[in-house]
Amino acid sequence: MENNLQKVTEIFRNVLNVNTLELKTTDTPHTIDGWDSLTHSRLIADIEDAFSIEFKLKELAGIRSIGDIIKFIELKQNPS
Repeated sequence: MENNLQKVTEIFRNVLNVNTLELKTTDTPHTIDGWDSLTHSRLIADIEDAFSIEFKLKELAGIRSIGDIIKFIELKQNPS
């Protein structure tokens, strides 16, 4: 999980252009300046590219926090 969080943090830093950003799994669009509906699509696209995954529409609707993003990444990396 830690490695995925670091990778997601780098993506957020690049998209939001905030080099000092440190993400926590509890962070939401309300706690991160610049994470709005306009940047959300780019963040998701960059995450999908970086992890070679594709989110389903139902998963996208369930993303409310960084923890949700990490959870879905890990589910896709380790399907049961």
